[in-house]
Amino acid sequence: MSVGTGAFSSVEAERGVEVNVVEDENAYLGIAVDEKANAVQIKNQFADHLDLTVALNSADGVIDEIEAEGPITFVDETSRERDIDVDDESGQGKLGPGNEAHVRIDFGEAGEGSFVLTFTGEAGGASVDKTREFTFRPRDVTGQVTKIKFPGNDKLRILTGDSNGNSGIDGVARVKLYSEDDNGTVTSSDEFEYVPVNTNLRVGDFAGERTGSIAGIEVEGIDGVFEKPDSPGNGSGSTVDKDDTVTDPFDE
Repeated sequence: MSVGTGAFSSVEAERGVEVNVVEDENAYLGIAVDEKANAVQIKNQFADHLDLTVALNSADGVIDEIEAEGPITFVDETSRERDIDVDDESGQGKLGPGNEAHVRIDFGEAGEGSFVLTFTGEAGGASVDKTREFTFRPRDVTGQVTKIKFPGNDKLRILTGDSNGNSGIDGVARVKLYSEDDNGTVTSSDEFEYVPVNTNLRVGDFAGERTGSIAGIEVEGIDGVFEKPDSPGNGSGSTVDKDDTVTDPFDE
C-alpha cells in the first residue's frame, strides 16, 4: 500500500493553538504503511493514552470486508460490510503512549483498490483530526513467471521461482484462462486479468461466470499457452515450463 497525495493533517490543542503540520511518522498520531504486514500502522506519540476513532469514508476497487476490534473504535460510514483487523500492543482500553496498532484491509481479489480513513480522538486534552487516502497496488510479477504447475483436482498454480513449490516473488500476474466445457469445447477469457501467483487457483477464481475444467493458461508476454498435460505426473501434479508452451493448442 502507498499513501495517496493531496491529503492534509493537523493536531489542535484545546487552547486553540494549532500545532505545525509535520510528516505523519513524526506527528503526535503517527501514520505509516507497514508493507511487510500489508497494513496501515498507527502510533500514539502523545504522552497520554489516546482515545481514537477510525472512520472509513470511502473505498473503491478490490476491498472485501472490514471489522474493528481492540481499543480503536471503527465506524463504517459506507454501511458496507468490511473486515478491518486492529491489533493493539498496549492491551489497554486506549492506545497507550508509544504503542502501535495496525489496520489491516482484507482484499477479496487481485487488483488495485483505494480507501480513505479519518482519524479523530483525544489524548491529554489535545484533539486529533487527520484524513488520509491509501492505495493498494499489488506487485505485478508477470515478467517473473517461470512455469505453471497443474497439481490435480482441476487446479493450477502460477510459479515465479525455480522450484515447483511456493518459492519465488509473490504478487499478481496478467493471464488469460482456457477452460473446457462438457462437450470438449475450449474457450478463453475475453481479456487478460490479474490473478495471484504461488497459490492454487480454480476456474471460479477467474473473472466472469466461467464454468468447465481448466485446459490451459496464457501469460501476457510469454508466447504460446501453458497447456494442461494429459498425464497427472508423478502424483503431485505436472509442471509446464515457459519454454514448453504451445501455440494455438486448441485450434480444430
